[in-house]
Amino acid sequence: MTFSKETESFLWDLKFNNERQWFLQNKERFENVLNQPFKELAQNTFDLLTCAFPNDGLELHISRIYRDARRLFGRGPYKDRLWFTIKNRKNGFNGAAFFFEINPTGWCYGLGLYCEKPSQMEEFRKGVAANPAAFERLASNIEKMQGIVIQGDEYKKPKGDFGPIINKWYNRKYVDAISNHDFEGEIFSEDLSSILASEFGRMMPMYKFLNRFGNSIE
Repeated sequence: MTFSKETESFLWDLKFNNERQWFLQNKERFENVLNQPFKELAQNTFDLLTCAFPNDGLELHISRIYRDARRLFGRGPYKDRLWFTIKNRKNGFNGAAFFFEINPTGWCYGLGLYCEKPSQMEEFRKGVAANPAAFERLASNIEKMQGIVIQGDEYKKPKGDFGPIINKWYNRKYVDAISNHDFEGEIFSEDLSSILASEFGRMMPMYKFLNRFGNSIE
């Protein structure tokens, strides 16, 4: 199964009709044009990546369309996007993760480092500072990938200066290497899982470096 223009249409409709009655009336549509293709994409991507890297303890997490009822904060009961992550199971919700997301305006994929505590990012910066040349090679390889940008909330006061390539990673509270796309092109391809697995494979050296900083640090 693949995504289609009907997937885009459903996501926009959900965004502007985020209520239980509408969703129940469109449940079959949700399953056919979004949920089943999404789950298939996630599993196929995970299978391909773990086949290439069988010893990295990777685990797949697929988001659900339903919001946590305790955290609605005036929003509707459904998310208007779905995402999956692939990461080391020992790090829980923290640490380095490959990700893919589909939403009404398009889709994206990439690699991020998400830390619950500032001390975790401090350990990351120590790791970079211990061998800046090695990290710059990793970062340069990521930047050579087509469409990849580095983003994440920056500190108001920079933590250090290691040059323009490293600073994009070093001076952030969390970091994403992300490729954003409109709702067109490869999102409709039967080869999307192979494309994602290949791109994640190219990011694997950086993932392995970032994965060192996923565990909680007291």
